Amino acid sequence: MFFYVVKIEFVKIRIYNPYHSSIKHNYPCSAPAIFCLSVLIYRVPNLLFFMQRKIAAKPYSILFFCLVILVVILSIKAAAPPPVVKSTAPDSAFSAQRAFTYLQQIARAPHSIGTGEHRRVANYIENTCKQLGLTVETQDATATASKLNLLVAANVHNIIAYTKGTKPGKAILNIAHYDSQPNTPGAADDGIGVAALLETARAIKTSSPAENDIMFLFTDGEEPGLLGAKAFVAEDSLFKNVAVAMNWDFRGNKGIAVTYETSPGNGWIMKEYARGIKYPYGNSLAFEISKRLPNYVDFKEFKKAGATGFTSGMIDGFTSYHNMTDNLQNVDQGSLQQVGDNMLSMIKRLENRELKNTKAANVSYFNVFGFWFVYYPDSLNIIFVIITTLLFAVVFYIGFAKGKIKLPGFLVSILALPLAMAITYFTSFFLLKRVIRHYPLYTHFDGNNSYNSDWYFLSITLLSMMFFSFIYQFIVRTWGLVSSFAGILLLSILSMWAIYFFAPSASWLLFIPLLFLLTGFGWLMVTQRDINQNNLRQQFVSFISALPAVLLFAPLTYLLFVSFALTRPTPFISVLIVFIYALLYPVFSTVLKNYRWLLPLVSLVGVIFSLVVADAYSDYDEKHPLQTNVSYQLNVSDSTAHWISDFTDRDEFMKKFFTGTKADATPKNKDGLIYGAPFLSFEPPTATVEKDSSYNDAREITLMCKASRSGVSNMGIIIDDSTLGSVNAIEINNKQFTIGKRKKQYPNSLIFFGVSNQGFSIKYTLKGTKKLGITLFDRSIGLPAIKGLNVYPKDIIPAEGFNNNTTQVEKHFIF
Repeated sequence: MFFYVVKIEFVKIRIYNPYHSSIKHNYPCSAPAIFCLSVLIYRVPNLLFFMQRKIAAKPYSILFFCLVILVVILSIKAAAPPPVVKSTAPDSAFSAQRAFTYLQQIARAPHSIGTGEHRRVANYIENTCKQLGLTVETQDATATASKLNLLVAANVHNIIAYTKGTKPGKAILNIAHYDSQPNTPGAADDGIGVAALLETARAIKTSSPAENDIMFLFTDGEEPGLLGAKAFVAEDSLFKNVAVAMNWDFRGNKGIAVTYETSPGNGWIMKEYARGIKYPYGNSLAFEISKRLPNYVDFKEFKKAGATGFTSGMIDGFTSYHNMTDNLQNVDQGSLQQVGDNMLSMIKRLENRELKNTKAANVSYFNVFGFWFVYYPDSLNIIFVIITTLLFAVVFYIGFAKGKIKLPGFLVSILALPLAMAITYFTSFFLLKRVIRHYPLYTHFDGNNSYNSDWYFLSITLLSMMFFSFIYQFIVRTWGLVSSFAGILLLSILSMWAIYFFAPSASWLLFIPLLFLLTGFGWLMVTQRDINQNNLRQQFVSFISALPAVLLFAPLTYLLFVSFALTRPTPFISVLIVFIYALLYPVFSTVLKNYRWLLPLVSLVGVIFSLVVADAYSDYDEKHPLQTNVSYQLNVSDSTAHWISDFTDRDEFMKKFFTGTKADATPKNKDGLIYGAPFLSFEPPTATVEKDSSYNDAREITLMCKASRSGVSNMGIIIDDSTLGSVNAIEINNKQFTIGKRKKQYPNSLIFFGVSNQGFSIKYTLKGTKKLGITLFDRSIGLPAIKGLNVYPKDIIPAEGFNNNTTQVEKHFIF
């Protein structure tokens, strides 16, 4: 099967396969071709019109409605991971089976920064790269960042492997991070990326040398705060030679890899992407969203530094994100194959190209049915938007001039669509709220996710259909299709302009469906005396003109559902679904008119059925474990100990620690749970003064902080509230940390990851001769060895988080 790329130009349409240069066709848009195409389009509906003399049109309304549903399903399923290439494939090919052998070593156990497994994985990557014949360099640095009102720092160990090009020039950089979160093997996040880099490097070494340098960067400390990427961009001299940076990072463990972020000025890289990558998948709506939302992936640092490139990754399988189910057994090797094929094909595309000018005007891009990829210059968006608006004006004028658009029905439809959206939004909102209240343990998952979330997606989709069809069946029966659809088209035109002004690269989302819908709708108004007859020709044309809306919106809506799970944005997706139904209204209208209560009732039954099935699959087992959150906190200074949880709803494991009523375990004015725990004997961390001096009404004090017990993965400092306002500067391991201009004071907490046996130094600059009050703590992974308490059941696992499933020992100091 071939996957083609379509490029739209003014004079021709180019369709070509991005990795088979021999398959390339140009189709000039000449007048004879357009005339023949127009005759064909006109004659097929007329042929159906003559057929309806012997066949009643009414039953076909259900047929076309079912065809739309079929296209929806096919469009979602069309983009699927490719078959796995076996290990017996030629050396020059990427093989997921070969890559999986690397992954088995990387994802053997959790390997968060500061642990022994982390060091083992780092050594494995370095040795493997050397065995593959790559030149290997390492970067050891202290990196700092601010994340969610928290200072984070770490000793990071980046691994850079590369092959030199035959000509002096720029480098192609592929990036993946090798650290995991503490409670996950990280098979997908980001073991797949690391394994794909290693297998791609192996394949590259079997080919003839490239003209450009090819680099593979295995970053450290991504999970705490992109610390390895920050260090490489800021301090490593190799970054200056990078022309293109491609980041491979994954939230899910299955499905297709989606390119969801690009650098500004993406015209050049997306053109190369379209022509070079084997399985292109992405859209510029995600580009617009990524510009406005924080993305905590390594590419953020490269983008800030001006590098050209993109980030690609899977999002399906979200329930495994950052927990123990992100393991080797749950990884989709087909997804690994797609990632590797894309990585290798992009390197092959760029390895001998001149990489001096890698910035160009932004482009708009999207997929149509699987891996068919379309891109065009952003500058064309305003032209298409204006053409669509003019076409609407023409159709609107014809409708009023011929008396087919009635003002009352037109105005009612304009009011009805926002009403249907509002009702759907609030119903979806309260439905999800009720679901979370009925199944409070869903909150233990990132995004209130659940293993049965697809059934909730289906229920919301059907709920949207129920309200839309209930409202519009009255409108179509009273005022007919033409008047009511004219109101929908006007709202769609206004929405198109809004998208153009706020997210111009996503304008295609509406002007493409509207161009087809307006063309079909206008053609019917001109050629048919009464569109409301619902004859076979009208149904066929409505179905054909609605296909672009289905092909563009269906997979996008599914990806949005997967991305947001059962969180607050999900009710807004239900509003989008109502809008999609409105675009498909010409197809639905015949069903609504001929079978008045069919769609509302079937949708209602479907909502109930999907909720019942979701309930049937709401339990947890060994394959679908529940996530939990418990940590132990010991304060040596006041001889107290507590069990701590970020969750408020207790599962069976948490009930062992948080006994009594929920109120007994919930602190006032604070989320989570806290309950008294046995006071155990642990050596606290130490802080010793290395330097203390005063000058110019300021005090500088340098502390050396060390852990006294083994197995500590990170340490932290909390500054007393009485001291915090006096802090003027902070240096960590002789590295100055600066806060943003908008912040009036430093965050009160610091966490240092990857602490060495020598500890870390921190220097505070204080106003005047103010006393420094701090609480110093250290953390080790795992609960204390208390019989019956530190062993998790088979159907319960620790959730994500660096403070979950840890033993924390703290002590207060005043200097």
